[in-house]
Amino acid sequence: GAYNLLLATGIFYGLAKSNTEIQILFASLVLCAGVYGGVSVKFRIIIVQALPALLAVNALCFGSNNVELLGFSLSIAFIAGVIGALWKWRESNVSTSYVSQRASKKRN
Repeated sequence: GAYNLLLATGIFYGLAKSNTEIQILFASLVLCAGVYGGVSVKFRIIIVQALPALLAVNALCFGSNNVELLGFSLSIAFIAGVIGALWKWRESNVSTSYVSQRASKKRN
């Protein structure tokens, strides 16, 4: 809700100021959020949120000859995906161990 509103505000600000770097920054943040959400919550988020953001970042970077920013934003998106995967793995291990501890206490 509020997070997406802030990202959209940043993108619109970049459009209003005709500042490509601000547009790339906020589109990259949308990309990172999409990758993280897709890995940690639901894969569909990658298709709905991260893929359009990736296309926007590509178009903005190549259109403004800021190709070095493309590598940076893709690196950050990759890191967000790794963090999301680790978070999901941690939650599954914590909840599994908690459930097994509770089950063993009930048996005793």
